[in-house]
Amino acid sequence: MLDEVGLGELLPRLSFIEDKGKCGVYFRGVPANLKKPLPAGDAELIVSCLGRRVSEGVGEELRRKVAGLEERVSRLEGLLGVRDLPLSLNRECVEFMLISVGRMLGFCVYTADSSKRCNNVRLGDLANMSRVGLIKFAGSTVLDSLSRIDVVWYDPESKCFYAFEVVARGEEMRGALERLTDIRILKVKPYVVSFEDRRSEFEKALGCLGVRGSCKFLSVDDVVRMYIFTRLCRHSTESL
Repeated sequence: MLDEVGLGELLPRLSFIEDKGKCGVYFRGVPANLKKPLPAGDAELIVSCLGRRVSEGVGEELRRKVAGLEERVSRLEGLLGVRDLPLSLNRECVEFMLISVGRMLGFCVYTADSSKRCNNVRLGDLANMSRVGLIKFAGSTVLDSLSRIDVVWYDPESKCFYAFEVVARGEEMRGALERLTDIRILKVKPYVVSFEDRRSEFEKALGCLGVRGSCKFLSVDDVVRMYIFTRLCRHSTESL
């Protein structure tokens, strides 16, 4: 019986099996060992041996499956064109994705801090609109407020602004909402971008400011999906 589960090698070392010639007796019933507690040392030996046998049996198969999975993921990344997807979802890389999506959609895109970097890419090198552009499209009345928004898209056709305030871990939600409410005189669609577990905090802050419904919440996951599918759409039409 012990050999069937790979424990035959342990027989001489198991203290609870006193009669080595009748070892099967000690594995009958529940619990085994004639319903007596199994010595801790024996239990550790058995678990260790079973773990080693399982590892030896499935190790090669597991490695083969992992290799196959990695190949599939690589192909999918190539298809989607997202090999450079920022894996570090910090403030800079979330802004990077927002700027990239805006550019791919053909909007004029502004970033408040052009010196920020994501994966060694300077955000200012991606944006194509400066404060001069903001003045041209929004005027000078709200320039100071608008220029402090993390990422701004402007659609020349609809003459509409899309304003995104990114709220990272540990940052205040209310301040972001106040900056967005300061530009309400514009034709603007304001968004707070943060992690999903802060949505309720967003709703509460929105209610406290008395501007419920005037601003929407985008999770970081929403931004990642938007980035991936916009890249996919662009990739699929480039050859047309």
